[in-house]
Amino acid sequence: MADMRTTDSVTAWSQYWSAGRLSSCPGAADNNYSGVIAAAWEAFFATIAAPAELLDIACGNGALLALAQEHARAVGKRWQLTGVDRAAVAPAAGLSDADISLQHGIDMHALPFADHSFVMVCSQFGIEYGHFPDNLTEALRVLKPQGRFQFLLHCADSAIASRAELQLQQIDLLLEQWALFGLLQQMLHDEPEPQRFQLAKQRFDHAAASAFAYLKANRSQHDVSLIEQSLQQLGGIWQSRGQQSSADALQACADAAVAVASLRQRLLDQQAAVLDQAQAENWQQLARQLVGHAELSLLQQRGRALGWCLTGGNQTLSAS
Repeated sequence: MADMRTTDSVTAWSQYWSAGRLSSCPGAADNNYSGVIAAAWEAFFATIAAPAELLDIACGNGALLALAQEHARAVGKRWQLTGVDRAAVAPAAGLSDADISLQHGIDMHALPFADHSFVMVCSQFGIEYGHFPDNLTEALRVLKPQGRFQFLLHCADSAIASRAELQLQQIDLLLEQWALFGLLQQMLHDEPEPQRFQLAKQRFDHAAASAFAYLKANRSQHDVSLIEQSLQQLGGIWQSRGQQSSADALQACADAAVAVASLRQRLLDQQAAVLDQAQAENWQQLARQLVGHAELSLLQQRGRALGWCLTGGNQTLSAS
């Protein structure tokens, strides 16, 4: 059987966005575009006069562009909004306006725009997935002399980073230690042969018992929804096998495993992108060298860190 435990980053993110999601941080960041984060973008957008051009780097399905569009309409401005992402994206509903362009397959380190093309250059948990300092240098290359930028960056101490670490541990249990997806596939494959099936079933039952024991021991302390959902999904595949062909049941199991492997790759990417304070300050120092002014702050909500906010632009404009 093919190894379903690995996938590449572009494929993983393309699959994720194909489901129509807006947030890049499932679970921990379902409300990232409300509260203090929405307020940070509203305050940033309020500094910009029409007409203006905005570039959103690593835009995903355009959640930030939707916020910008909403603000522009509310105050009677007209902005030209452009989003770029390396992965294939599925634009959010309403982002089909003539003033909005989403482009996929774009390397943030080699943006297809001339110098000084945008009044605003932004990113919401995206630009830090690139390679510093090239990602920041290239982003600010396309900023107009009187332009402004704002980047919300993953923080090493955030609730999002903590959840990612926990989910990675649970994925390793599902795919490696318990190997539930592979064991169910083996059961489905061996069902016509009673002796082999009984052996496969014993192995699966033992692994499933370990998973349920984990749930019992950790439900009160940690979010165990990923394991619960996986067990429910595997149970559903097994229970419905009589209603579909053996090939379809095997494919459903393979697809479920690929989805978990895809989540692991996205979480690994996210884990590699988080910035501690020293790293965030390096971003601030480089931004100051490139454009003259940059402010760094830590966004928090309900006492938990959400991410770094790096904002700035031309010194004269920022001081006005």
